[in-house]
Order: sequence, then structure tokens, then C-alpha cells
Amino acid sequence: MNIPEQNQLQEVASNFEAASHQNGICYWLDTELMLLLGYTDYAAFRSIVNRAIASCAGLDIDPLDDFIRHEHVAPDGTVGHYKFTRLACFLITQQADQSNQQVRLLQYCLARMADTIMQQTDLERLETRTRLSSEEKALSSTAKTHGLTNFAYFKDQGYRGMYNMSLSSLKKRKGFNATSGTLYDRMNNTELAANLFRITQTNERIKSKNLRGQQNLETAAYDVGRSVRRIMIENTGKKPEALPLADSEIKELKKEGKKAVKNIRRIDTPQPGRKKK
Repeated sequence: MNIPEQNQLQEVASNFEAASHQNGICYWLDTELMLLLGYTDYAAFRSIVNRAIASCAGLDIDPLDDFIRHEHVAPDGTVGHYKFTRLACFLITQQADQSNQQVRLLQYCLARMADTIMQQTDLERLETRTRLSSEEKALSSTAKTHGLTNFAYFKDQGYRGMYNMSLSSLKKRKGFNATSGTLYDRMNNTELAANLFRITQTNERIKSKNLRGQQNLETAAYDVGRSVRRIMIENTGKKPEALPLADSEIKELKKEGKKAVKNIRRIDTPQPGRKKK
């Protein structure tokens, strides 16, 4: 994003602060933030709010602290449902339509407050990686109750189906030689999402077909991986093993995210010794 003109930023920042409310905490009403961002359809805006809420998982924060339920009616009759903290506003601008100038300007202002270079794709990648970890645990639990005895072999069959090679070969193919972390931690969001789909569908196949025993479970993991591979090639023309790794590791994004959360929360947190004017 190109750096906006200073007078534009000042106007946007001033309008944003003027729309805030104080009642124990500093907050913004969803019906008012929606208009600041150029949205007139509350249902469309609500879908953006839901994506912002989902992104909290990747930052290890409880969305209930920042997306506060608050039923109210705006002057135009729109029924609102939330109070947003400054952090919630930041996350919403990251998920909103980036082609909208009002979104871009407020996103830039809030990113400066958070002192972060995080982009929408970074938050999406963090969220998907968190969900993948959770779903892989769920798959492991399901497989164990269906007679799995060796999870490593089972997991490798999923990779062989999707990538046409073992996990160890895939690491070499992608140039992943880190001594810590997993290959997932360097995948871009597209590849993470494909693996998330593979894992959830493997879980569903095992449960729906009531598959049992190591061999049957390995076969299911391979077959689902093969299906995902075919879909990816049909849709993009690219083999999944050819997808490039992301430049940053997940732990670096988490570190940047924690810094952004800390910085933006500090703005509305009373500091010890500071007198209110």
C-alpha cells in the first residue's frame, strides 16, 4: 500500500477517534464503524466482523475481550450487536475490502498505532495454521479410536497421496532444512488451507465409513490426499509440491502479532502515574 497523504490520514484518524465512546473502556459501535469504513449493508459488514473474530485464534487472544456483545439500535434503525475495542477495529480493517479507500486509510492509521507490518494474508496464515493444528489433533484422536497404532505412518500416507512423495522427500524438494518447527510453519496460506481440507476430510471419511485398523486408515489418508492433489492441479495447474514456501516462519508472525496486540492495547490502557486530564 502506498503511503497516503498526511492530511488524509489526519482526517481519517480524527473521525475515527471522534466516533469512539467511553464507558469504563474505549470502544466503537459496530453500526458506526461500518459507516466509517464505507459499508451500508450490515449483513455484509457482519461477515467481515466474523472473519476478524476468527483471526483472533491465530493471535492467541480471546475475541470476547474485544468483540463485546452489545445490542443497540442506530439512529437509522439498524440493529447493532457489538462494541469494538481498538484492537477489534484493527482486525476488522485487515479483513475488510482492501479496494475501498476508506478501509485502506483506516487500516494504515491503525497499523501505525500497532507499529506492525502485518497484512491480511499474515493473519489468514496464522488462523489457518492454528486451525490445522487443532484439526490434526482431532484426526489423531479419531484414528486412535478406530484402531490406529502408528500415527507417523498414517500421516506420511496423507503426504504421499497429496504430494506424491514422503514427508522427508517433500522437505528436500522444498528446501526445508530447519532443525526445529514443522513444514507447516513455512507453508503459505494456500497450501495450509489445502492441508487443512485434507485433514478434515480424512477425519470425516474415517467416521462416515467407520474405517478400522492401521491399513484401512492409511489407505483413507492416502486416497483423500490424492483427491486434494487432483483438485489443486485442476484448479491452479500447479502441483502442491511445487508451491513455494513462505518467506517467514509462523513463529515470526506470532511474535509480530503479539507486538501489535500489545502496542494497540496500550493506547487505551491507563498508565500508572498518569493523571487524567
